[in-house]
Amino acid sequence: MPLEATDKIALDARAHLSIVDSGGLVFSETTQEIYALNTLATFVWCCAEEDMSVPDTAHRIARSFGFSPDKAATEVAALLGQWRGLGLMAGRDGEEARIPPRKAEEKYPVPTGMPHWVQPIVVAERRYRLLTTVVTVRFTNVEQEAWVHPVLAQFETQESSHAVSVIDMIEVDGHHLIYSDKEPRARCEDLDTIAPWVKSLVWQSAIDHYDYFLQIHAGVVGAGDHCILLPGAPGNGKSTLTSALSHAGFDYYSDEVALLEYPGFVVRPLPLSIGVKSTGWDVLAPYMPELRDLPIHRRADGKVLRYVPPPVPDIHADRDTGCRVGQIIFPCYAPDADTRLEPLGRVAALKRLMDECLAIPGRLTVDNVAGLARWIKSVNCYELPLSSLDEAVALVRGIASPSRTGSDDSALVDSTRT
Repeated sequence: MPLEATDKIALDARAHLSIVDSGGLVFSETTQEIYALNTLATFVWCCAEEDMSVPDTAHRIARSFGFSPDKAATEVAALLGQWRGLGLMAGRDGEEARIPPRKAEEKYPVPTGMPHWVQPIVVAERRYRLLTTVVTVRFTNVEQEAWVHPVLAQFETQESSHAVSVIDMIEVDGHHLIYSDKEPRARCEDLDTIAPWVKSLVWQSAIDHYDYFLQIHAGVVGAGDHCILLPGAPGNGKSTLTSALSHAGFDYYSDEVALLEYPGFVVRPLPLSIGVKSTGWDVLAPYMPELRDLPIHRRADGKVLRYVPPPVPDIHADRDTGCRVGQIIFPCYAPDADTRLEPLGRVAALKRLMDECLAIPGRLTVDNVAGLARWIKSVNCYELPLSSLDEAVALVRGIASPSRTGSDDSALVDSTRT
C-alpha cells in the first residue's frame, strides 16, 4: 500500500543502517542483503528513524540540499518506492526468509560416468598444509608427481597429524582419474591438465575446513604491517598486477582469493603458486625471468598457464595470525587508459568489494555487518585504471612501502591483462 502524504516513514525493524563517511549501508536481516546508500538516501533514512512524516522529510531535504519542494518530494517518493520494493519498509508480509549461506560456485562440473574409487597402488605420496588443513595427495605414476608437486611444494609438511582430505590420482588405460575422499572429481586425458585440478581440490579442502567471514576474488600483497587487497573480475589486470608487485618487493599473499576473517577483519597469507595465463607471459617476463622455462599447464576451461612459485615461498606459509588491510585498490585494465590512482569513496568501494564476494559461509548478522562498516572506515580505497604495469607498480609504491627489496626496477612494460 502506498504511503499517504501525512504518514510517517515506517522502516522494517529488521533493516539496520550503518553510517560510512557521507553515505551509509543498510543491512536487511530478512533478505540477507547489504544495500549501499548515497548521501541523500542516508539522510532520508535518518529522517525515517526520527519518525518524521513524508512532507516533513521532503521539507528537510529541500532545505538541506537546496532542492525545490517538488523535486524534494519526488526524490523522497522515489526512494520510498525503491525501499518498499526491496522489502526495507514496514508491513512486509510473511515470515523471515531463510536465505542459505552464499557458497562459491563449482569451478568445474563433476564428471559423469567415472568408475567408483578403488584402492590404488600408490607409488608416491605428499602431504600439504594450507591454513589449518593437512591434505594427502597420492600418485600412481611418478610423472603425475612431477607435474603436480612443484605447484604445491611450498605447502609440503612432514606433520604427522591426520589428513583431513585425501586426493588420489589413479591411472587407468592412459587416463588420469582424480578422486577427492573417494568421490570422482575429474577425468584427465593428459598429464598437463592434472595440476590445476589438484591445486583447486587442495585449496577447496582447506577453505571448507576454515572459519572465515567473506571469500573475496582478489589478489593480495603485503606491505610491512598491513596488506593490500586488489579485487577484480577476470580481465581487469588483478593477477598481473599482483604478480608484478610481489616481484617488486611486496610480500605475496594470494593472486586470486582473500579470506576476510571476523571479528578482526584480517587476511591470512595463502601463497599458492602464481598462475600466469598465456596472455600475461610477455607482459610479466621482465619481472619473472624464470617464467618462460616453466612447464605449460592446461585448465579445464581451456586456459593455458604457467605456475610460478612465490618469490619467497616460506615467508608467510606458516603464519598463524592474519594481517590487517590497509588499502583496497581496484585495478581496471584498458589498453588506452591513463594509468592513475584515484581515491574511491568507501561506500562505493564496499559495494564493489561485495560484487567480488565469492562466498559467505555463515549467516550475516547485525553485529558482523556493523563490524564490516566499521572496518571499511579504516581502509583507504582507490581505483586504478591502467595500461602501464610499471606505472601502476610505482603508484602503489607511492602509497605503501614494499616489505623487501624487489627485482630489477628497470623492466619496462606497457600493457597488462589477465
